[in-house]
Amino acid sequence: MCTKPRIVAQNVIYDVTTKCLPELNVFGNNAFREFFLSELRKTLQKYSYSLLGWSIVNNHFNLVLLSSHFSISTFMHRLDTVLAKHYNRINKREGVVLKSRFSSVIVQGNKLKELIRHVHLNPVRSGECSLERLNTYKWSGHSEILGNKPDFLIDKDLLLSHFSGPDEIKVYEVFIKSYQKNTCNSKFISLLREAHKGRQSFSNALSWIIGDSSFIQHVLKKDRLRKLRLAQHADGSMTLQLLRKKVEECMQLSDKDLFFQGRLDTKCRARQLFTYIGKVVFNFSGKSMADYLNVSNSAVSRMIWKGKSLKNREILISKICPSIIRAEPQETVPVL
Repeated sequence: MCTKPRIVAQNVIYDVTTKCLPELNVFGNNAFREFFLSELRKTLQKYSYSLLGWSIVNNHFNLVLLSSHFSISTFMHRLDTVLAKHYNRINKREGVVLKSRFSSVIVQGNKLKELIRHVHLNPVRSGECSLERLNTYKWSGHSEILGNKPDFLIDKDLLLSHFSGPDEIKVYEVFIKSYQKNTCNSKFISLLREAHKGRQSFSNALSWIIGDSSFIQHVLKKDRLRKLRLAQHADGSMTLQLLRKKVEECMQLSDKDLFFQGRLDTKCRARQLFTYIGKVVFNFSGKSMADYLNVSNSAVSRMIWKGKSLKNREILISKICPSIIRAEPQETVPVL
């Protein structure tokens, strides 16, 4: 049976869910839920994602994420792997923990409010919590938005910008509490559920993306261009040696200067740019770049992290990879 293709794009909203084997009752104890939230925080920081909503029930978790340069697969691989390994370790078992690979659907920003309500009310629909108790319920992002749970996982400013009014938190709460059973059967929720189940034909864009036609085409174009970049790497037309030479030329360095460490100088910034482009644009592994530069894996991780904050980063990337940058779709379609 074919698996659903993964659509990868930067700066879009993902509704993501991972289901565990129901017989394991993975999230059946609060200690494991706390561990999961701790690892979620680390993963958000590591990959520069923003969290807009979340919920946990006994056999699955649901996240609403705003993506960064790192792919959703990279983000979720780390989170799901840590979850499964920890469960097996504390239960002294081996074997499968997750029911299947994670499911992801990209959602246009004008549906964010309805998506957040759907996700934050998961515990109510599952019977783990009543609507009356939701304001103080620990395992949904709703109580965090109201300030009743000091987790600080959610980007509240970004989320509440969609609930305009004199008191954004109150507007948000009223919207969530306006829940009626028939909202479970709205057109958007029906499309969302069908997309997660993968029942639609893969030729139908609604299998991966929910939004208007211009938004769907915009996201699909970004995904195609990303695949072209990876193909360029895979067929050998982009190598670490070639990328190094391009970075050195752009930064006006001598040949092989990137092999020599520098502190807070052009060489230092060039190494950060080299590793950032290598990982984010061409998906070279951290280990391959560490071996190439003859440094540790952790050193490369720090370089990539610092590369995200480089001044004029996008301008420098456009000079090093002009054909890629020219082909990138402009953000004419707002995702938020």
